[in-house]
Amino acid sequence: MSAKLLSPAFERNKEPIWKAMQNTTLLGTDKGERIHLLELGSGPGQHVAWFAQRSPKGVIWQPSDVGELEVKSCDAYAQEEGLLLSGTGTNTEKRNILPALQIDVSSPADSWPTEPNHYQGCTALNVFHIVSAEAVEKLFVGASRSLCSGGLLVVYDTWTYDGEYVGPNNQKFSEALQAKGYGGVRSIEECDKWAAANGMERVSVQYLPANNQLVCWRKK
Repeated sequence: MSAKLLSPAFERNKEPIWKAMQNTTLLGTDKGERIHLLELGSGPGQHVAWFAQRSPKGVIWQPSDVGELEVKSCDAYAQEEGLLLSGTGTNTEKRNILPALQIDVSSPADSWPTEPNHYQGCTALNVFHIVSAEAVEKLFVGASRSLCSGGLLVVYDTWTYDGEYVGPNNQKFSEALQAKGYGGVRSIEECDKWAAANGMERVSVQYLPANNQLVCWRKK
């Protein structure tokens, strides 16, 4: 039985997210520059495997998730594509995904199995609206601890801005999530507050299809 899980949103959003990421400095500015990227809440690992295939030389991805099945799935996708750094493939030049880590973003930052000040970038896709407000706040703490100075936290999700939802359906979307016990749509202002408390500031917002955004915070 395959360890690979499936993300229903993967086919819909992989290309818009990737294009938006390329409009940031997440992937580096110099060809061949060594860049370490930490992905939080990787889920099945389809996104990181797809991104890694298209990343410039020198970019190393570190997927992670809270679930054991998701961690195994991340490794399975990376192995299938010949990208897993601990794999047994023959094309070592293209390997740029490390074995997935088990990280609970709601846990204290000093319990994360990541090196402090090590990563040039940290990503989280469709995580903020799933977890609680407390978990999002701790994610900012952990991301700041993990990022080096100047590093980017890049988040794909949707927010409210001055109390207003983006698009006509996002309020109903948030209410439906909360009814199921999920966190719901966060406000950009509270996220900016948590970012500032951890030495980060918002530097960009890109508007993507389906009323989603890609938001970047930079560690000072």
